[in-house]
Amino acid sequence: YIVYAKDGDIEKLQLADYTSADDWSVTETGDSRALVTSNLDGDSFKAVPLFTYEALNGFSQDESVISFGGTAGFGYKTSVVAGSRVFVANVKYQDPDGRTKVMGDTILYTPPNRPDTFPSSYVLDVATGDGDEFTCLMYSNGQLLAFKTNSLYIIDVSNPNDSAWRLLNRFDGLGIKGPWAATSIKGAIAFANESGLHMYAGNNMNNLISGKYSISDWADFLTTPMVGYDSSSGKIIVTDNAELVTKMRIYDMAT
Repeated sequence: YIVYAKDGDIEKLQLADYTSADDWSVTETGDSRALVTSNLDGDSFKAVPLFTYEALNGFSQDESVISFGGTAGFGYKTSVVAGSRVFVANVKYQDPDGRTKVMGDTILYTPPNRPDTFPSSYVLDVATGDGDEFTCLMYSNGQLLAFKTNSLYIIDVSNPNDSAWRLLNRFDGLGIKGPWAATSIKGAIAFANESGLHMYAGNNMNNLISGKYSISDWADFLTTPMVGYDSSSGKIIVTDNAELVTKMRIYDMAT
């Protein structure tokens, strides 16, 4: 990296140690925390460069891991693209202390416009420690729908600043078994479980089987439900078993 000093000489930045803007050296080093500089013509470079690793990347160089790629055994069970970020859940990854473990109740997310970068400290702190695990992530209208086996969490992630994200609601009894049980529909999310065929649009939750099927009849129909949407006909298709379909029910959005 070449810059021009005020006296016209060329300064070349290399690795160097620093502790503050007023106390830093141009000694070359292998320290990963170094900023670095070296002087080609004998003048001293007076200002610390404004761009550090953290300023450029949005996370510290001390992160234990930043990617699922390249390391055998890392993985996740569900993911979704939400605007300029990617969210994953139910992961096998390193925690912020560098320990590799399975974290079923953990959601990780990327910095903006970095779809393959998952700093271990980028954890969405919601619904941890309840003994349940995430099964599916969906996204609609700035809201993240985080399904567990027995519950559903709605998180507002519309703000570009992740510190402004907030939990909007929790629905007990509206969990699903996997991502095959949910689908996106024209700005809404439809999903099926033993209690019905549900649709979440905006801030409204509706059970689409109300007045059409009893809960017991619906539960008898399902084993491991799979949900799909035919946009050409405006119909939601629910099958009884995601692995071996023997029955299906169709919900017409027009009626």
